[in-house]
Amino acid sequence: MKILCVGVTGLPSGVESDLSEAKVFQGYDAVVVNPKDFITLYFKLYLDRFREFHDRPDGGTTLESSVWDIVKSINKRRIKEADGLLELGGILICFMEPLIQGSCWHGTGTYGTKEEMTNYDWLGSTVAFEKYDLELGFGETIDSIDQGHPFAAYLKKKPSWTTFRRLEDCSQWRVIASAFGTHAVALTRRQGRGHVVFLPSEYSDENGELLESCIANLLGQKESREKPTWVREILVPQQEQILKEINDMDDEIQKLRKGKEELHALNEQWERWKWLLWETGKEYLEPVVREALGLIGCRVEPQPDKDSDGKVESDFGIALLEVVGGEGTIRRNKLGQLVSNIGNFYKTREILPKGILVGNPFCEERPDNRPPKGTQKKLFAKELIEDAEKQGITVLLSTDLYCVVCGVLNGQVGADKKKNSAISYLRGKVW
Repeated sequence: MKILCVGVTGLPSGVESDLSEAKVFQGYDAVVVNPKDFITLYFKLYLDRFREFHDRPDGGTTLESSVWDIVKSINKRRIKEADGLLELGGILICFMEPLIQGSCWHGTGTYGTKEEMTNYDWLGSTVAFEKYDLELGFGETIDSIDQGHPFAAYLKKKPSWTTFRRLEDCSQWRVIASAFGTHAVALTRRQGRGHVVFLPSEYSDENGELLESCIANLLGQKESREKPTWVREILVPQQEQILKEINDMDDEIQKLRKGKEELHALNEQWERWKWLLWETGKEYLEPVVREALGLIGCRVEPQPDKDSDGKVESDFGIALLEVVGGEGTIRRNKLGQLVSNIGNFYKTREILPKGILVGNPFCEERPDNRPPKGTQKKLFAKELIEDAEKQGITVLLSTDLYCVVCGVLNGQVGADKKKNSAISYLRGKVW
């Protein structure tokens, strides 16, 4: 028996590798993958090009364009190989890890586009369950095990889980372990002549031999002989109609899945506006602030880091942008960089711009608890506000900008109010 192991060790017959380097899936009896993160899945690629992988605060990974294209190509190839493995009667095992987003920006600033993938995109739609149906929730309870399944012996170890599916979403699957009568934590189904198995996320090397014995038992259930080609061409009465209905259902499932993925993609675009409430940094808070200002009628251009976080322009003038987010009060020194940028702009172009400082202080607190109740803390330091007023610099909260965005999106903020907002930002209104 030959088993490919990705992110999994301890199986006596295991060949440890990753998706970027392993031989084709069809060369193995079983493929076992723990998709806990992008580095595990594409470890060899990461070693070769680690500077193009960037961890994100939300646990996801941002990839540079060059390595992004390589990962997409790997995923496309592995999808075909997974289908081939299952058609030959092999087993594909995947541990149910939380859904992790990978992203890549193509282009720059406001005019750039964002592409996304997940740690499950190496699985095709014919193999994987609906990845967006995965729910987070740590648990150690397994109170129901399908004793007739070869993996029952492994599941009796009661591995903990961090991800599950609702039982009502598993009509196309055989649930082999569940909790509370609602959570499916291990499931399987036949695919071609093979089997797809999803297991709870916890795994210990000590159980590698047991897991391999379960794989061997399940492999023993497959057909012992390959059907001749001519046998496949013969249909028993009623098979033709059954196969037609299966194909029709597959087409309908594909349409529904595509529609659902499109809705998820659309939802992510709206979800992005929430970055104004909790995000920080150049990759997240800055671009969405520029987009928000663009939404109210300003023309916003990204600038080189040394110049500013953006040039904001409308019929009422030009302003330079500084975007700041953090876990506490925003201090006076954050205004200093903006003042310096304004001076440099005037020196090189002989145009004196205004300044806009957008802050997201106490970003980890709920908006209605900023600054935290029971403290004497301020959103912006008193010295910052005083300096801003003297120099005509606008200081506003990204959370207030979020409220304006919502008003525009739901039609409550019309053209006049957007115009007034633009005037306020460019005339040094302090929020």
